[in-house]
Amino acid sequence: MDRLSYYIDNFKAFVKDNPFAIYGAGFLGKFLISFTEIGSMNIKCMIDDNVSGFYKNIPILKDECLESIEYVLVAISYPREELLKKLENLGKKVFLIDGTIFTLLGAYVKPDIVLDEDYGLKVLKRDRNVKKILILKLDYFGDSMMTLPSLYYLRYKYPNATIDAILTNESAFVLSNNGIFDNVYISKEFSRKKLNAMDLSQILNSLPEYDIAIDIGFGPDTRYILNDIKAKLKAGFETKDADLDIAIPILKPGIHANDLIKELIDKLPIYVKSKKQKNTLSVAMFPAASNPVKEWELSEFFRFLELLENDEDINTINLYFDSYDSLNRFGNIPYKKVSSHVGLDFNQLKNHLQTNDVFVGVDSFGSHISSFVGLPCIVIFFDFSTIEFAPIYSDTYIILRQSPYPRKKPFVKAKSVYSVLKKIVEF
Repeated sequence: MDRLSYYIDNFKAFVKDNPFAIYGAGFLGKFLISFTEIGSMNIKCMIDDNVSGFYKNIPILKDECLESIEYVLVAISYPREELLKKLENLGKKVFLIDGTIFTLLGAYVKPDIVLDEDYGLKVLKRDRNVKKILILKLDYFGDSMMTLPSLYYLRYKYPNATIDAILTNESAFVLSNNGIFDNVYISKEFSRKKLNAMDLSQILNSLPEYDIAIDIGFGPDTRYILNDIKAKLKAGFETKDADLDIAIPILKPGIHANDLIKELIDKLPIYVKSKKQKNTLSVAMFPAASNPVKEWELSEFFRFLELLENDEDINTINLYFDSYDSLNRFGNIPYKKVSSHVGLDFNQLKNHLQTNDVFVGVDSFGSHISSFVGLPCIVIFFDFSTIEFAPIYSDTYIILRQSPYPRKKPFVKAKSVYSVLKKIVEF
């Protein structure tokens, strides 16, 4: 028998035909009403301090209504001990369904690696790490318009990558405001209209290193530019003017130019081996979670920072906060390698995260946007809804409780997370 059925059978035996209240009008409480036998039982009301109204004709009230109710079903994922103590002091007969609905419905996820007596590691390989792409499209109005579908195809293949472009003023007119490119540079040498254009040498000197650089022009006159671009992999149509890692013929009889560009894009990998040295690692962390229940215990968080501070292979620890209120909750952080970043907008955050090599932290927004920009993610799960809600874009290493019940503190130990960080280069 699964855990949810076990709970429901025991609750029916506990409450019999007596009226009862469901404490909690969130997802778990509503799920029990809508999808289990509890919905057809003698529910008098739901109780919630933050929600009012009705759910399926059941009133949602404040906890004052407890005076007239003897039986209470607590349907809050991991409720606070103060609530259970309060109900006990009021003399209520309480039944607790403990866990998220995903914990109750799903089979327990077995770890791939045992970390310590409490925690294990689950490895989800995505094989996707391309974070930065540069496109050369030094054409004019018609050719740019013709190849627009293939550039949308590129964005579809690399949804989380930063895609920059070196364009002419004419190709920028067609391509720069359609959601494909993050940053656009206008080359003076190749533009017919020189306004707001830059010298190509100035553009090339200002560019970062890319995972992939692609010249999608058909003429060989621009291919040489790839030679001066810092990139792990270079691609384009065949020519003697550039050393290309991936190349296809410039022309194929009867094949449209747009389809040839798609063929080139199909040959591009989603994983490019990094040349970065181990001793330059930068670690990204989001200490404040959207739900404080998910946050790492403060003492273990600081122990982890101390381990990173004393590790000669770690160069920088970047901490990201949505506000100074969030930052202030963590007090003084006395480590030289720590750099705090507060209130960045989405694009600023995306760009800065790409300066890191790995994300470490709890299951929250920070893990998902870090995965989105291509960082491998070490993610600590406290509520066991692991596979269903893990970051999707990059390799993910889930640290989870080997036995989810009973839930106890302290949560995962700093030394266990640190051991995963030191091992991920070996996976």
